[in-house]
Amino acid sequence: MNILVYSGPGTARTSTERTLTVLKSLLKGRCDVLAIGPEVINHADRAWQSTTALLVVPGGRDLPYVESLAGFGVTAIQDFVRGGGSYLGICAGAYFATKRVEFETGTPLEVIGDRKLALVSAVARGSAAPGFVYDSEDGARSISIIVDAARLGLMHPDAATPPYRMNVYCNGAPYFDIVSGSQVEVLATYDSNLVTENAKGKPAIVQSSFGKGKVILMGPHLEHDNTANLPDLSEWDKHQKVLLITLLQRLGLRPEIPIEAFRHEKDVSEPLILSNIADSASGTDWLSNLLHEHGQVESENVVMLKDSVTNFKFVKCNSSASEYTAIPSEDDAFLPVLYSSNGETLQTSTAPSKFNVQSYFNHLKMDRSGLSTTTPLQFGSQILSSESVSSTQTILEKNYRFSSALPNGIVCVASKQFSGRGRGGNSWVSQEGCLMFSLAMQHKEGRSAIFLQYLFGLAVVEAIRSMEGGYSALAVHLKWPNDIYCYSRDPETRTRVLKKIGGILVNSSYMNGVFSIVIGCGLNVANNLPTTSLNELIAQHNSETNNTKLAPLTRERVLARTLSTFESMYRVFAAQPLYAFAPFIAKYHDAWLHTDQYVYLQDQKVSARIVGLDESGMLKAEGVEDREVYLLQPDGNSFDMMKGLISRKK
Repeated sequence: MNILVYSGPGTARTSTERTLTVLKSLLKGRCDVLAIGPEVINHADRAWQSTTALLVVPGGRDLPYVESLAGFGVTAIQDFVRGGGSYLGICAGAYFATKRVEFETGTPLEVIGDRKLALVSAVARGSAAPGFVYDSEDGARSISIIVDAARLGLMHPDAATPPYRMNVYCNGAPYFDIVSGSQVEVLATYDSNLVTENAKGKPAIVQSSFGKGKVILMGPHLEHDNTANLPDLSEWDKHQKVLLITLLQRLGLRPEIPIEAFRHEKDVSEPLILSNIADSASGTDWLSNLLHEHGQVESENVVMLKDSVTNFKFVKCNSSASEYTAIPSEDDAFLPVLYSSNGETLQTSTAPSKFNVQSYFNHLKMDRSGLSTTTPLQFGSQILSSESVSSTQTILEKNYRFSSALPNGIVCVASKQFSGRGRGGNSWVSQEGCLMFSLAMQHKEGRSAIFLQYLFGLAVVEAIRSMEGGYSALAVHLKWPNDIYCYSRDPETRTRVLKKIGGILVNSSYMNGVFSIVIGCGLNVANNLPTTSLNELIAQHNSETNNTKLAPLTRERVLARTLSTFESMYRVFAAQPLYAFAPFIAKYHDAWLHTDQYVYLQDQKVSARIVGLDESGMLKAEGVEDREVYLLQPDGNSFDMMKGLISRKK
């Protein structure tokens, strides 16, 4: 699910950026945190609602929010929360969500008026602290608040007895006068000589229900640690961060609590390790040629390569990746790529949390042994593996010199991505236990390239279903055009619900008569967050059947079976005249979720029934009333399957 942070007219840049940064850190691996403008909330299709858990409106100016979201936007937010979504308002976002605003009355900054959003039955008055100045830190204050520790289940880390006081950042913050008789919880109150007399003892943070949804409004900025000007906020990690995590939990989220202090946390790429399967005929000649033509020799075993996006440092090792010692200042600028001097697989850690290359190769050999081929298989014979990189897709696709030299079928896999890419410019949430990889391949026929995303998605589903021992019983399916879904048992209602467990991204470039294709895939194998995983699906299956119990799957096994399945299918595909998809249509329709599904085509304003794929790879639908045939391109349309809506991408 997504966390959406409003970034439109009126939002303060610092507050918005800090909110995005903090939420991405606290919710890493659980939700995708995205900035959106008013055009998303105001759009008639309301597509954002079905994939969003929390809408955050940060600090800034309340009146531009009112103007940008007037009418439809306000109604859309109300319906989202009423239906079970959550809302977090910070400072101006809190003013915006109350019934009435009374700000700096009797001054040139005066703003007074009712608010139509009215998620919380309270009047927001301010500023809680005197001296506020727009677009300035001159009015910023470190204000003490008292937290209702008993209600929130918190304990002061340095004091054994209540009250729990902490300093927070305030700059134009509201205090709340709750409407009599309303069900609004007070979570914190102002307690400082720096606030106005009217604000002392008044609510600073409140929570309320709105329909099925939850709303929390914060006057102070818990996301802000302006320690340069306000040094008594230096213990942000000990106090404000803990409170913010607790509030997110009350909104139904499950934030991660990293061991390290957040401010010092940094996304860092770990070395890529190049490994070659023992019986591969491809070897590493491509690497020697690349370094000879474009590399800059630093020493006997180190060659630097500057490329379009990534600068690489190729390091030759004898037998183990542990021979390499990182050089922090240098490795911040160059991504190390470790490879064996004799072409063998380098020894790496065999810790369960790390991707085990040797286990992967063993599975790949076993899967290939069951396939009948006249020429050696290539996909996955060489692998670049890392514990942490920016994006496997970027590494293989966006670096011209490196990507031009890559052998057909090389794969790049990472345990963690901190800039993972999804379809349509989306980011990809990269949680532990997710299989994340990109495959580089060559393809010769341009008109058939559209089918590669379908073929690879089918290969993923077939790979899971074909695992020996009864895995065909798992309800894993395809959502057009390139998502992997499954039917999972909801723990509360015990009903079967559809949940996304994977997605596919295909990028291509053309040169010298050949398409260079990079297929990226993320598949949640072993982590139940943010939706569910293959192994959770297996656990549910085992609890509901008396038959043979299925063993949990590993990333290594799933990757090996996926690549061997895809390559065998691709060879059949490439042998067809003009690379026809005909041999796979029946299996594809069996695997997908859409046969005879009724949808509404928003651009055409027509109700239609999905028929299948046409011979050019477009989605084929038939009008219910006019019987007209409508063809929809996968890269030009957005499919909200849960609502049965198909619309042109904006």
